[in-house]
Amino acid sequence: IYATGMESGGPGGNFSGAGDDGAASVARAMSLALKDALAESQEVDTLGASANSDPALDRMEAQGIQKAFGERCSSIPASAIKSMIGESLGAGGAFQAIAALGAIGKGQIPPTLNFITASAGLEFLNVPGKALTKPCRLALVNSIDPGGSIVTLAVKKCS
Repeated sequence: IYATGMESGGPGGNFSGAGDDGAASVARAMSLALKDALAESQEVDTLGASANSDPALDRMEAQGIQKAFGERCSSIPASAIKSMIGESLGAGGAFQAIAALGAIGKGQIPPTLNFITASAGLEFLNVPGKALTKPCRLALVNSIDPGGSIVTLAVKKCS
């Protein structure tokens, strides 16, 4: 297993109300990470969402995922490790990357805990309550902070 394609993008500045510019930056970061990993969007087996529990940031990330994956976004198992550990600022991306390594190594996609009903537009978080057993070869990990940074890491199993 190796990690590649760490890409960042973002409009800079504070994201409150960033709207489409932020969503486009999320989609661009995911696209660039896939390009660096020599992978296509159809190969993504799971997505580790940043899911900061900030309505504006979560909506922006959801819109970016929808831009990047289109209709396929609802069929990609996506979860948020922060539901288990809480907001950990810069360390959140590292924790999500560790969860992605576990998903690839053990075939267990971590759940989003305390998730009952998705807010409108956030239905992509589709691993509620308990882990999903599924073989994984490629995971994307998003890390978004309110200050304007967006990073996506591609974690891929070697052939």
